[in-house]
Amino acid sequence: MFQEYEKTSISLIPEMDDGTKVMVTSKVNPDPIASCTMMMCTARDTCCNKCQSGLLMGNILLDSPDLVCAGTDCDYTDKCTYQQGDVITVYGKVSGSTIKVKSHCLVGSQNGLRSNCGDPRGGYTQVEVGSIGPAIAGQSVMVTSSPETPDLAACTRMGCSDENQCCNSCHADSSFGDIYLIDSGENRIGCQGTECDWEDNCVYASTDIVTVYGTVGEDGNIIYVHDHCKVGYQISYNNNIFHVALLP
Repeated sequence: MFQEYEKTSISLIPEMDDGTKVMVTSKVNPDPIASCTMMMCTARDTCCNKCQSGLLMGNILLDSPDLVCAGTDCDYTDKCTYQQGDVITVYGKVSGSTIKVKSHCLVGSQNGLRSNCGDPRGGYTQVEVGSIGPAIAGQSVMVTSSPETPDLAACTRMGCSDENQCCNSCHADSSFGDIYLIDSGENRIGCQGTECDWEDNCVYASTDIVTVYGTVGEDGNIIYVHDHCKVGYQISYNNNIFHVALLP
């Protein structure tokens, strides 16, 4: 259905002709410029105005009626079709600094597939990264640690044109040290994009604290991931690492 759409990097969109059909995989963030009502709010209701804005990939606006952020002037950026940092794929036509989106889908999110992501879960044994090995192969485990960004990605090998030098799709798996995290594809955990930008589109940063649920592989160096979510982040102070939990 979308075979005529060119895979490309968001950085090349401004150089493309209007009407070019593109497929882009990238992180999204709310457009800070919103359209809001202008009512005078009271001290009891300081968030009385309604606001709506769009979603951006970098500086490119995604033009679609169902890709929006909508709420009050206090919370509209938290009520978007996709949340900030989600990696999504869009298909659409270039129009200046805008993509007129025909279709879109979520690739990877920090929020988890289930609402209790981050909590102990029946059927999963809580373990430390250092205890994962061949001795617990086949077991379902829950592990919390910071993911490492991969150095290499697996990419398609199409010959790209001069006009679109980022035509290949890439995917790279994250890891907990020597333990590779292999996702099912339903909610990816690694990095996505083209050969030009996959390193900029990782679902998690190395400073994030992430809980993973999955099954340990036969050799003990892989977790086949069933679910995952961000539960905190790290900060460094005088060469010491502190873990900071996210507030609800």
